[in-house]
Amino acid sequence: MAIYYIDNLNGSLSADGKSPENARKTEQGIEVKPGDKVLFKRGSFIRGAIETVNGTDDAPVTYGAYGEGRKPIICGSVDLGSPDFWTQEKPNLWKCTKKVPTEAGNFIFNNGKECGTLRWSVEELCSQGDFFDSRFGITHPSAGEGYCTFKDLDAEQNLYLYSEKNPGEYYSQIECAIFGRGYLAKCESNIIFENLSFQNCGVHGICGSGINVTIKNCDFTFIGGAVILRDEKIRFGNAVEFWNICDNCRVENSYFYNIYDSAITHQGKVGCQPARNSKFDNNFIANCGMAAYECRDFIPIDTTFNNNTCLNAGEGFSKLGQVMPRASQIYPLPMGHHVFIWRVNKPTEGGRLEIKGNKFINAPYGAAIFSMATEDATEQMEIDDNTYFSENTELCNYFYGNFFADFETYREFMKMDLNGKSYEAYYKEV
Repeated sequence: MAIYYIDNLNGSLSADGKSPENARKTEQGIEVKPGDKVLFKRGSFIRGAIETVNGTDDAPVTYGAYGEGRKPIICGSVDLGSPDFWTQEKPNLWKCTKKVPTEAGNFIFNNGKECGTLRWSVEELCSQGDFFDSRFGITHPSAGEGYCTFKDLDAEQNLYLYSEKNPGEYYSQIECAIFGRGYLAKCESNIIFENLSFQNCGVHGICGSGINVTIKNCDFTFIGGAVILRDEKIRFGNAVEFWNICDNCRVENSYFYNIYDSAITHQGKVGCQPARNSKFDNNFIANCGMAAYECRDFIPIDTTFNNNTCLNAGEGFSKLGQVMPRASQIYPLPMGHHVFIWRVNKPTEGGRLEIKGNKFINAPYGAAIFSMATEDATEQMEIDDNTYFSENTELCNYFYGNFFADFETYREFMKMDLNGKSYEAYYKEV
């Protein structure tokens, strides 16, 4: 079992990477085997997706960090900060002259202090930071209808920003999060991700079928925003997405901030299975446009969403340019919840979802828990000991067509959170 050291600044493509002194410049080209560790130097900044290899049940492959300093950054954006990359076509309308590999999903300005607002036509560009890409939603003909799963890289590129002056002069930094591969790291089976920072991806942070996958002490910031359904004006992107399979997976002690859709989700299409024996606990999650935790298609089996701090559901860059409720596949129902459970039409054999000990803080457009599961499927949820905070002391929940804006009415009707606390009750105690 080997340890490989990756230093994208001072490493060498010819090095074997088996010591910090002989670090490789990239993980590509290493013959990673089960049980190996691939460690990126702290303080490094890597553009593009990292290559991952599956381990085995008793010998997972670990992707992590070494050295001192901030977590290694895995970044899915293109630097468009130079004034040379922009030419003016009309007053306040600037066209990008640098070739961008795939469509823009988001613009992040000045180290995350501001984000761009996606507009659906050049004519709609009207405010500082508005952007439009003629390639929104364009797929290769072989991709099938509707979903942007395979990009047509030969599509005409017309990428615009609205700016009072050359964007490279107006902003100190411009990062354009692109569709790219659709992820920054792929998870399948027996992989550990730890102490890494995933930033600025137009689609997902980590995604794939998940079997024995652990994600711990990782950061996810400014993930998602690419167009999935242009006609319906729907964008997408999750920080951690387990697709079709989520068996024995962990997402723990991680930080999520400004995610277009959901921080953590398990979902799928043909062949989708319920999540099993998975834990999504002890995370800090803020400004997710869809949800901190999205449970779709099935009630999972022996799975927990516990002891998380969830802040400002529906806030962040996902609401820019939107008239709330934002466009979604459940419109006109609201979007922007801490927990979102949908497309669950029946109980799961052996299903059990535990949602306990969480702090739900402000969901101004939606609910703390918004469930579209059937009543018999809802019986497979154990919801208790959560604390509900809101600026107006009310944070509504939603179950099979009923909104509960009052905490006591919710508890009495649903028989849930009998040990939970409302904003008022919490502050009376402290």
